[in-house]
Amino acid sequence: MKFVNKRHSNFTTIPNNLIYDPNITWKAKAILIYMISRPPDWQFYLSEVIKNSRDGRDATAAGIKELIEARYLLRFQERNTKGQFREYIYQVYDEPQSINAINSTTLSETGLSVFGKPDATNTYGTNINLDDCPNKVKDLQDQYNEQRWREITGAPPPVIR
Repeated sequence: MKFVNKRHSNFTTIPNNLIYDPNITWKAKAILIYMISRPPDWQFYLSEVIKNSRDGRDATAAGIKELIEARYLLRFQERNTKGQFREYIYQVYDEPQSINAINSTTLSETGLSVFGKPDATNTYGTNINLDDCPNKVKDLQDQYNEQRWREITGAPPPVIR
């Protein structure tokens, strides 16, 4: 079979690795090529992608989800200075991004995570086991109050009998 490729001006160049990637479907490849073909200042709207295809909303959303899972498309939710969620930021790549590249772009300008849940770590070791000492909470409160009294007054707290 003979194949003739007649290119016109105004075309998009894409890497062959994207075309031959067996990890994503043709639907996802087509959506990615469409997104790569858009100008750098293009605003992403799912409705616009749907409008330029015969695929419906669910099929297009599934293709976008596939691109996110394959790391061709990174999606971050931006936060404002108060830590409140704002808009999503989409970054489109013509090759899958490594986990290290993703992790390096997950903080906003305020230092807050731009997506996902925060790490649930207790770096100060303040969790206590109350099973072996029922009075431990009161003891800790007393220690804290005594320490705060000393910080404020510079003297030991009065003894209350």
